[in-house]
Amino acid sequence: TPAPALAALANGHGRHPDPDPERRAVSRADLERTLAAIRELPRHEREALLLVAVGELSSDEAATLAGVSRSALKMRVLRARRRLQAALGNGVTR
Repeated sequence: TPAPALAALANGHGRHPDPDPERRAVSRADLERTLAAIRELPRHEREALLLVAVGELSSDEAATLAGVSRSALKMRVLRARRRLQAALGNGVTR
């Protein structure tokens, strides 16, 4: 499930830990801010985004799990990304 993956990231268990404490602190603050913004998304958008971005599912797989069409799933992900970009600024990745 996506939640454990987010928890691992929030606890600093990323693939390439940064040895510089200052950069690590900034990265952690950015991550916490991003996680907070994700929690504020409407549930259906948050779930769609997490299935695709964190769960690394295809649009078809995620749509099946969400019980919606592929186009509806893609629209939910797009809306979630737009909301995150508005909340966080331009640093949001695809």
